[in-house]
Amino acid sequence: MDMRKYSRMQIELEYISADNDTLLVYLINEEFSDDGSRLEKSNLWPVSPNKNSNTFLLRPDRFIVPSWWIFQNSRNGLNLEPDISNVTALRITTGDNTKARTVGLNIRHISFSGKWIASDDLYLGLLVAWLALILLHGLRTMHVLTVRFRQSKEQNKKLVKLNRFLRIQKNQYETMAKKDKLTGAWNRAGVRDLLESVLEDHKLHGIPCALLVIDVDNFKRINDEFGHDAGDRALSGLVKLINSYTRNKDTFARWGGEEFVLICPNTDLHAATTLAEILRQKVQTTKLLEERNITCSFGVAELEGEEIEVWFKRADEALYRAKAAGRNRVESA
Repeated sequence: MDMRKYSRMQIELEYISADNDTLLVYLINEEFSDDGSRLEKSNLWPVSPNKNSNTFLLRPDRFIVPSWWIFQNSRNGLNLEPDISNVTALRITTGDNTKARTVGLNIRHISFSGKWIASDDLYLGLLVAWLALILLHGLRTMHVLTVRFRQSKEQNKKLVKLNRFLRIQKNQYETMAKKDKLTGAWNRAGVRDLLESVLEDHKLHGIPCALLVIDVDNFKRINDEFGHDAGDRALSGLVKLINSYTRNKDTFARWGGEEFVLICPNTDLHAATTLAEILRQKVQTTKLLEERNITCSFGVAELEGEEIEVWFKRADEALYRAKAAGRNRVESA
């Protein structure tokens, strides 16, 4: 038994003798000499008992090697220091009183106690634990920063791609106007943040979004027959009409010339197609110009997790089908 892990040894005994004497408590440690022979090292602690019950508290690490054992084994190549790392026996003998007598010794209790972990090991363990925590915290912080950097880099790529699609130079975005001067509708710069938001919401949470691409039918003929002022009035009137029938969260923007887009967050294809048909009828029946009636063709597409270019392309293709089918129609992708 390795007694080094115990800090206290308690012995309770009854000593019966006519004469006083010491008792010698030995912890016998098994060791081997240089030639491989087995030896027993005696580790000693003397105690002085009373003629009644006695309780002794001993410290295993304070036992000593008696001089007689050192004298007998000084030439065996053994370590002469106390050693309790391999204790095989506990012995209790009488002491130095050589008088013939009767001695009674009743051992009532022997116990060993100690810390579950030594102080040095505890301090070392705490140090290792703290270093491990610091290392883990550093690794976690590095991981978080790496993830944030990647997210920021990915977000920047998305913004660059979105700006390229909207034909906006990065350094122009904050300073350029976000509304069309003629009609008061949003322009490409004005819808950038919305497009970024709906794309992210759809990617992370699956929130639907619909796109309506709207084109004024035969707009060139209006300009040619009635002049550009009439065309401008027609576009301004169209914007006011569309805005009056859409929700606050919907965004109507002039995309270029006589083409407009209506972005409808949290709207699926069926609802968007129904809205497009309502708007088509309102445009047809509303007198936007005194000179002639105006109609519009609609292409509708719901966001399906694709890139923004693909989404807009599908809506454009639906618009082309509406134009090819005779104009003043709604087609969905």
